[in-house]
Amino acid sequence: MTIPELRQNKERRQKLLECATDLFIEKGYFNTAIRDIIVRSGFGTGTFYNYFIYKEDVSRALLEEFANQIVSGFSEY
Repeated sequence: MTIPELRQNKERRQKLLECATDLFIEKGYFNTAIRDIIVRSGFGTGTFYNYFIYKEDVSRALLEEFANQIVSGFSEY
């Protein structure tokens, strides 16, 4: 895999996470379906499933990002 492909993969995953975050805020976690995330992102179903299997995987990834931001904030001090 080339560097541009890796960057594109990271950007796609990030866009899915951003769309999920927006929908979780707008509709709530339980009222947001995987299909909603796919439609909002503009990607195909296969693209979503390349990165995540379940909606819980999306929320886990968001929590990991949040935890990493907190830890990196502490390491600055």
